[in-house]
Amino acid sequence: MENRLPPQNLEYEQSILAGMMLSQGIGDDDLDLACNRLDVGDFYKSAHQKIFLAINSLRIEDTHITLETVVNKLREFSDLDAVGGVTYVSNIIDHAPVPGQMEYYINDLLWKSTLRIVINQCHNTIKAAYEARTAADADEVVSGLQAKALDAGVKSEVGMEENAYDVMTQMVDQTEQVHQQGGIKGISTGFKDLDNKLGGLRNGNLITLAGRPGMGKSALLMNFTRNLIMDGKRVGLFNLETSNISFATRLVACDASIDGMRMELGTMDQEQWNRFMESAGKFSKGWWSVKDPSLHFMQVRTIARRMCRDHNLDLIGIDYLSYLMGTKGTGRVQEIESITRNLHIMAEELDVPVLLLAQLNRDCEKRENKRPLLSDLRESGAIEQDSDVVLFLYRDEIYYKDTEDKGVAEVLISKHRNGPTGICKLVFTPQFTRFMDKAFDD
Repeated sequence: MENRLPPQNLEYEQSILAGMMLSQGIGDDDLDLACNRLDVGDFYKSAHQKIFLAINSLRIEDTHITLETVVNKLREFSDLDAVGGVTYVSNIIDHAPVPGQMEYYINDLLWKSTLRIVINQCHNTIKAAYEARTAADADEVVSGLQAKALDAGVKSEVGMEENAYDVMTQMVDQTEQVHQQGGIKGISTGFKDLDNKLGGLRNGNLITLAGRPGMGKSALLMNFTRNLIMDGKRVGLFNLETSNISFATRLVACDASIDGMRMELGTMDQEQWNRFMESAGKFSKGWWSVKDPSLHFMQVRTIARRMCRDHNLDLIGIDYLSYLMGTKGTGRVQEIESITRNLHIMAEELDVPVLLLAQLNRDCEKRENKRPLLSDLRESGAIEQDSDVVLFLYRDEIYYKDTEDKGVAEVLISKHRNGPTGICKLVFTPQFTRFMDKAFDD
């Protein structure tokens, strides 16, 4: 295996270099495309790497690119003999690309370059695995492999500029779509007041839902899931705290209006059994769940990519942050920072809303007004920084049994990158773990 030739395409490498040398300089589409998307390491042959560097150097200097100037630049770098002299550089011109095919050649080089990186990283990982002596070493090898697998993803048009016309066209299209959807820019939560204030759950956003234990964070995520599935949407879940069976039980209890304890004990009457079976059938599709209380955030990104690819997800829910593992060898604050930053990147990369559940510290319970503040987010300020939206779930009856707001849950919109903050009130029915719009409380 060691003697096998790595993935490469020397003919395409020559065609790309020929296209660059035949360009008209800065502003030429082929030249700009190649220089913006390719790195020197994307070329397999050493001579081609040196020629690419020479051409790119001329472009940066705004020097007209010709066979003569490329040869002179190679001579200046003392690389002319190493690439095969003037004869080899001249022969490359004969491999001019087919018009309109430069991007195809570049994409071919990119994925072959990626495979070479993967091969090299795998060799390094195998070596590290043989040298591992402790469980910590093994964990580091696995974590490193996951990180390298993500880093080796095929390059897209990272850093490519968009012209004003394309940006404005996209903006107009999005605005028209929002108008047609009645002001909802993202995925509807199923709660009208919350949708009106948030504009729905927006693609590419990291949305943090936080609260003290017992407030109903997992139940609200489950209600979002129910509402989305009933609207024909698809949801991917990381149920890190509860079992998938428990989640399914609560989902059916909510939809069928059956006391969860009756389901647990099997004491339902015939009518309830009929509703139970109907709801179980209704929610036997539309959601996928991963149950693992010790996932590394890199594993979450890998699994989420696969689920989005295979199931075309509309929402990813993670229950909850404290169960996720981050980079080893750092403090928990730095670990949380790496997790939330990568989840934000994941949301943008997959172009879906990611709903992250999080705990609050006890500071809110020391105040007379126990409604949460952003400073109550547990363990790290990075949660606030990396989240596009921060929601707090608060139920006054948890602290004050004689409150006038018994059965009322407040969703506090405490951060909203694209809109106003505020409060939405929902009705919570604990025996069904069901939330409803307060306006529809009969």
